[in-house]
Amino acid sequence: MIEPGDGQSRPAVALYPGSRVGASRVDTHVQDDRPAGGQLTVYITQYPAEMPDLSRYLVGPVVRGAHEVIPPRAMPDRFCPHRLAMAPPPDELWRAALPPDWTVRTRVRYEASVREHEQWATQADALVGMEWAGYPAELVLDGLMTQYPFATVATVLLNEPGRCRVGIRLVNCNPPSPGEPSGYMVTMQGPDDAPTAVFGSALLGWAQWWLRQDTGERKRQWSEVPHPPEGLVVTEAWAPYRVEISDVEHTRWPRNRRPSHD
Repeated sequence: MIEPGDGQSRPAVALYPGSRVGASRVDTHVQDDRPAGGQLTVYITQYPAEMPDLSRYLVGPVVRGAHEVIPPRAMPDRFCPHRLAMAPPPDELWRAALPPDWTVRTRVRYEASVREHEQWATQADALVGMEWAGYPAELVLDGLMTQYPFATVATVLLNEPGRCRVGIRLVNCNPPSPGEPSGYMVTMQGPDDAPTAVFGSALLGWAQWWLRQDTGERKRQWSEVPHPPEGLVVTEAWAPYRVEISDVEHTRWPRNRRPSHD
């Protein structure tokens, strides 16, 4: 279970929104203007999972040349990114979809890329998957939360633009104790062009922010994370997307059995 830490050095280069990468590090910053009649906003920035050597570009706190970045002093002090990874589909699905005319070498190379995705997924705090024919979203989500017990949140992209199912884990043990819920399962709906793959990261960022709030009493615990908000604004590269959160269910994983193809 990822815990809010004391932060670390902020990378000099961020990923361009919409970049097709198998894994990234995601930084979230929450701004709550609801007491003043505003909205709850989660700012998202993605960084490469493995940083390139940028030493030749560094001049003070700013990267010059191909990249231009905000000086660190202008950014929030706390930088505690979580790892985001695309989860591969079940083996039987991607194997069945391989073109019959592929050579053995091509098949081996493709399988190697799938295994690389699996490696990223086993180290991730947040996962992204897709629903498939015969594998509805709840079943895929159940599989992700069960197969990758160290992931805190999983997002399943639906066949509807801007819509996904998200699960967030609130307990460390898998399976949980009898009768104990594992966490929340929700539906998140944004505009058609919204970056749906990071909706789960936004929900995780909100939960981490809630944990860090100083109540003047004891430290808040993951198991105490409240009912998710009815909505929030996910902002990436200064583009805001209003996201509604519905179908909130206090649930546990594993919850479903795999479909039978007999």
